[in-house]
Amino acid sequence: MTTIVAVKKRNKICLAADSLALFGTRKELSGRDVADGNKIIQIGPNAIAMAGHVSWGLILKDYFFKENVVTEWESSDQIHEIFHTFHLSLKRQYFFSPTYSSYEPFESSDLELLITNSYGIFEVDYLRTVREYKYFSAIGTGEEYALGAIQAVYQSIDDVKNIATIGLEAASEFDRKTAPPFESYSIDLKRST
Repeated sequence: MTTIVAVKKRNKICLAADSLALFGTRKELSGRDVADGNKIIQIGPNAIAMAGHVSWGLILKDYFFKENVVTEWESSDQIHEIFHTFHLSLKRQYFFSPTYSSYEPFESSDLELLITNSYGIFEVDYLRTVREYKYFSAIGTGEEYALGAIQAVYQSIDDVKNIATIGLEAASEFDRKTAPPFESYSIDLKRST
């Protein structure tokens, strides 16, 4: 699967991801086995990293470039509306077969994303719930390890890329579905934290 982290400190933000992809029992590493297997994609001024099936990257790029939805997403409400519309298109254009559980109140989009831009860190979960994070977040199979490591070093290290890398290193050490090499994307924030 994957581990993805985002860290915000002072006026910087970093989105980082591991490179492991699993296809049944086969594993592939971006850069070593797969060309252009990056988990971080650029949609206008927004960097998006996804946990889940590798097809999500292709679908997200296709949809957002065709629909020309490339503005910088400033708020949780705006991102929720964008992904609500995206979910409708998934069913119509991409033959998406959504899952439904009697335990969940809404139809699932079956994807989880971290989005960073100059406004901050946003998570979109499988029910299209959007949360904005003040300092850091992680998603994926190694998220607990990454969050623990980031929490442990957040106050003592200023460089957001270093903090993010420490989170991914902890996840790759203990989560069998997370592996280096790591990729990252860093930007400056419009509002300081």
